[in-house]
Amino acid sequence: MPATRESFYDSVTDITVPASGLEEAELAKVFENTYRHVNIALVNELSRMAHTLGVDVWHTLELAATKPFGFTKFLPGPGVGGRCLPIDPVYLSHHVKARHGQTFRLIELVGAAVRSHMCTKASIPVICGRFQKFFRFREPYDLHGACTRSA
Repeated sequence: MPATRESFYDSVTDITVPASGLEEAELAKVFENTYRHVNIALVNELSRMAHTLGVDVWHTLELAATKPFGFTKFLPGPGVGGRCLPIDPVYLSHHVKARHGQTFRLIELVGAAVRSHMCTKASIPVICGRFQKFFRFREPYDLHGACTRSA
């Protein structure tokens, strides 16, 4: 008896979620990665604005997480990483533009924001300071000489 695709995937994964086709499955994957990309960019932008305003971003995010409207908590960090996250949104935007002549403006704006605020050597001490505060290190952590010790 030949094995079905579902029985094969059931044997190697915890949950099998069938799709009507490869395009639908790939779009779901790319959309989920784009969702994370957009929200990581958003929380990093919020972190920069909170710092400018003198507001504790970590407590702000804890407060936002109490809202009962489906909030997903993302945390600030050095940027978008991994193999898929920085690429999938650009791929989706390019595909829609090249094949259908339409722009995916939100993805283009997020990409520009991420590129303009990528982690630079000058921003490393600020990022280290935020992580030190969040993790409540007693001694400032020295990231290969990038973070300076306070007096």
